[in-house]
Amino acid sequence: MKAARVVCLALAVLATACGTDDPDPGVDPPGPDADVALTGLDGCFAGGGALSETATIDNNVVVAHGQIRAMAFSATGQMALASTDGAIKLWSIHGDAQGTLAPEVGYDAAFGEGNPPIGALAYAPDGSWIASGRENAVVNLWSATTGEILATTALGEAPIVSVAVASDGDRVAVADASFAGNIRVWSRSDETATEPLATALWGATTVRFLPNGLLVTAGDNYGQPWVELHDADDPSQVLWSWVPFDAFTGSARDVAVSADGSFMVAVGAGFVSVLDLTAAEPATLFQAEVATELMSVALTPGEGHFVTTDLAGAVRVWATDGTDAADQMTRDGLLGVRSGGDYEQLVTADASGIIRMLGCE
Repeated sequence: MKAARVVCLALAVLATACGTDDPDPGVDPPGPDADVALTGLDGCFAGGGALSETATIDNNVVVAHGQIRAMAFSATGQMALASTDGAIKLWSIHGDAQGTLAPEVGYDAAFGEGNPPIGALAYAPDGSWIASGRENAVVNLWSATTGEILATTALGEAPIVSVAVASDGDRVAVADASFAGNIRVWSRSDETATEPLATALWGATTVRFLPNGLLVTAGDNYGQPWVELHDADDPSQVLWSWVPFDAFTGSARDVAVSADGSFMVAVGAGFVSVLDLTAAEPATLFQAEVATELMSVALTPGEGHFVTTDLAGAVRVWATDGTDAADQMTRDGLLGVRSGGDYEQLVTADASGIIRMLGCE
C-alpha cells in the first residue's frame, strides 16, 4: 500500500516585527525592541531570540466556514485561507513601518462556499489572482480583488494536494493524491495541460517552481523520501533525483527554495537537508536526522534561517548552515509554515481557524 498522504496547511510570513506580548485581535501590539527590529528575524534568532506570539486572530469570527485546509500568502500583503466548505477567505495585512505590526487586520471577502473542499492554494507572482486545487481535481483561478473565477480546468480525478505558480505567471503546477503521484503543468496562455509528468514519485506531496522556471517535485518512491528537479522547457524531463538517507522510509513532505534559486531546504520523515541547486547533480550542503516527521519548511526573508514544523505542532528554527537549531514553541493543531516577501513575521494557523502571528523576541 502507498504511504498515506498528509496535506500540509500553508502558512505565510505577513508583517514586519519582532514581537512581545500577545495583544487582542485588531489591537496594536507593544512596540518591539529597536535593536531587534533593525536586524529582523535573522538577527534576532542569531542573537538567541525565540519565537513569540504577537497577535491572535479568529479566522471564523466573521463568518464560520469550517476547518482551514490551506493557506497562501501574497507579496502584496494579502492572505487566502481555504475551508472545508469550499470557501476562500481573504485577509489583508497593512504594514506601515519596519519593526511594527500592521495597525489592523482587514477581512476582505469570502467566496466559493458550497463547493468541494480545497486542498491547496497559491498566489500569482503579482498577487492579482489565486490558484486553488479542490478534492474533485478541479483547479480554479480567482481574482484576488473580486473573487471572480477567471479560469477553471479539471486535472485528473484525484484530490489536489499541492499547487504552484511559475514566476512567469503562466504555468500552474499541480500534484494530486493518486497512487501514481500524478503531477501536471497547466498553461494559462493556451489553456492546455501536460499529461502526467514522467516521474519516479510513487506519491506526490509538493510542487514548487524555482525562479528560473525549473520545477521541484517531492514525495516518496516506494516508501522512500524522494525529490526531483524537472527541466523548465520540458518538465517531463527529470534533471536529477535525490534521496536523503538510504535507510529512511516515508515521504519528503515539503521544500523551500531561496529567492535566487541557488539552494533549497527539504524536510520529511526523520530528515532535514539543505541542497545546492547550482550544481549539475544534487549536492548536500547540510543534513541532519530528526526524531520526528517534519511536515513543512519556510526560509526567513533574509534566508539566514529556516523554520520547520512537525506532526506534533512543534516549530523549530534552524540556521541555514545547520547551527543554532532549537525547538522554539509548540502549538496544538499547527499544520505548517510558509514565508514570503519582505515581511519579518511568521503566521501560523490551526484547523479550527485560529491564526497566530509570530515574531522573534
